[in-house]
Amino acid sequence: MIRVSLRSSGKGKMTPIVEKYKNIFTSEQYLNTHLLLQKNTALLTPASEVAYLVEVINQFRPKVVYEIGSFFCETTKVMADAMAKKAYEGTLHTTDPYGRERCPQIIEKLPEKIKSLIKYYPFFSMEMILHLKEIEKKECFLDLTFIDGNHDLEYALFDLISVSNATNYGGCIVIDNIENQPTRLALKTFLNLFPWWTCLLDGEVVDACSLNEKAESISSYQGYSWAVLIAPQDNIIGFAGKVLRLKISDRNPTELIINFADTRTEKHALCEVEKTYWPFNFHITGVGAVTEEKHIIKISLEGQETSKHVTLMKPPQGIVGEGYWVVEAKIFPAKDAKGSFIVLDCDSPLSVHS
Repeated sequence: MIRVSLRSSGKGKMTPIVEKYKNIFTSEQYLNTHLLLQKNTALLTPASEVAYLVEVINQFRPKVVYEIGSFFCETTKVMADAMAKKAYEGTLHTTDPYGRERCPQIIEKLPEKIKSLIKYYPFFSMEMILHLKEIEKKECFLDLTFIDGNHDLEYALFDLISVSNATNYGGCIVIDNIENQPTRLALKTFLNLFPWWTCLLDGEVVDACSLNEKAESISSYQGYSWAVLIAPQDNIIGFAGKVLRLKISDRNPTELIINFADTRTEKHALCEVEKTYWPFNFHITGVGAVTEEKHIIKISLEGQETSKHVTLMKPPQGIVGEGYWVVEAKIFPAKDAKGSFIVLDCDSPLSVHS
């Protein structure tokens, strides 16, 4: 069942999984991979950064890898090669809206065992993340993401937030070019919004306050800097809120269940619930009746409660034809829960009863 709690938010902690990501920086294998990649003159991305991506693949074997910014596919090839050598089931999705003519030709010339792992898309990252959600059929699916797209503030911040929302618990994001001030500001903004994510720069944990000084000190002698973001292993929702969606085929769901984790405080959360009926293929054909309902409830989390039930209205009598319901819950701490955040069940945050 779905469970939730409110706890004080804070800087990313040195959990065992964070320690594992941190230890890559000093591992012998990482240093050897770094030295080897320095000889690859075709790499436009720093060898230290590509080596880190390779070692994350070696140690964590991510099943879904996402790259924003294919360019000439040099980093793509190195990551896919690392995945092929580990011989596990995984896919590397890479996107570049300006590489439509260039990237497929480059990928086609690769060895079959590497080429078969790469899926290229000529999409902007905004449409790409929606496309990946359709492919994976779930909200959280990314294990490793490399962000090297548009470095302007609004684009970099969108990439960070959208990717983080789709990242599995304990997953990893590597973001390039934080020596670029707009990109670094995007990262700083992200850390202010989501302080439970852990940020590593050159193997050290930093937060929004210490980010600038550390990034500038690194780029002053290297000429570049890049960062690692590590997702928490809890399903955490902070003051920015989170949208959860559940697609169901039942024609008459009557109750939404929100499941929380480790509830021990008498705090409150706000939940805006929307239920929409979509006829199949409505987006394509425009045929059928779309109906929806919305209401906001204030959830009181008391004692050892682990779930809250929300009554859903019955569908109008006029609905005909095949279709499905989408139940969408927007959850965020109430104003009287300042400094707190909500922890939902990881496996099943939403469910329904009929």
